[in-house]
Order: sequence, then C-alpha cells, then structure tokens
Amino acid sequence: MPIHHSIWKVEQRPQALKRGRLDSEATLDNMIVTAPEILSPEWMIIGRQEDTGHGGRIDLLVLAGWPVLIKLNRARTLIHAGQSIGARQFSGYFTELADRQNTKT
Repeated sequence: MPIHHSIWKVEQRPQALKRGRLDSEATLDNMIVTAPEILSPEWMIIGRQEDTGHGGRIDLLVLAGWPVLIKLNRARTLIHAGQSIGARQFSGYFTELADRQNTKT
C-alpha cells in the first residue's frame, strides 16, 4: 500500500499545500545552494558537482560535523539487480573517498 505525505499550512483552517514538480535536478540544486537551510541550518555546503575522478559526480558535498554526500534525483529511484542506482553510485563514491584517504597516508 502506498504511503502519502502532505505538508500543511497551519491556520485557523489548515490547508494542504499543493504538490509541485521540479523542472530539473539543476533547479533543486540551485534552490539548495541559494537556501542551504532547506537541508539543515547547521550544514555547510563545501562542494557542488564534484568530479569523483572515475566518471561520476557528487551533486552536493556537505559538512555536517562529518562529510555528507547528497545525490539529487527528481525522478523515482531506479532499481537495477535488486539495488537502487543511487545506492550503487554512493557505494562507488565512498569506496573512492576511502581509496583517496588511504593514498594520502
């Protein structure tokens, strides 16, 4: 059974906000960079569209007391071989970051 969430404007008579649709991931990227508090007022964006060096890109790299990789995806999650495409990308990114760290020491 699907789960549906709504965001409500709280007034004398509460109203559900209308659903919208983004034109592109770039629109969402620009919104977050313009107003990073969308994610958290405590996070600091330290990278945008970072090249992984292995043909991939990290949409946003954030410092939240620890590094946070953000993958923007305006479409539904794609599944391949039982694993989401995003999860496979993140696995590759983390492996690459670990390899970079190991080569620095």
